[in-house]
Amino acid sequence: MLDEWLAYPDLTSWHIRKLKEGGVSPKCWITAGELTAPRIRPIGRVFIPDPFGEPAFALKVFDGPPAGPINPDPTIPLVDLLAFRLEEPDRWYLRRGKWGLVLGKNQFVDAMAEGRSVQLHGMPLDWLRAECRGACPLDLAEAHQAVERHWREREAA
Repeated sequence: MLDEWLAYPDLTSWHIRKLKEGGVSPKCWITAGELTAPRIRPIGRVFIPDPFGEPAFALKVFDGPPAGPINPDPTIPLVDLLAFRLEEPDRWYLRRGKWGLVLGKNQFVDAMAEGRSVQLHGMPLDWLRAECRGACPLDLAEAHQAVERHWREREAA
């Protein structure tokens, strides 16, 4: 999957302007672990790269905080790729379709473990606009089940 990611085109000045117009701070691009600009063909809730497809933005989905300047831990696995279009921010697509994932998972899990609230975002673009603070469940049903499991385990302990 990383090889595929590396083949995606970098952001151009046009993409950067569009992201800024969409309310996304450049600071977030570093926190999110890079953004790229592939062309995609959506198929249901997944996408495939397609040089003749729709222009989109893509980011990596990690099982924890992304490695980079904010988090130097390269052992956090890359589990999927997410693509969205600014024209339809309420629709996003995963490359593998591993639903149940959460952008900002580390913040989500830490908040549950500490019994505090965490800001949840309804779409990946909102999470990016918030400079990757909080979390964005990519599958609300799975996020709800994860919270229920957490509280059951906490009560049982």
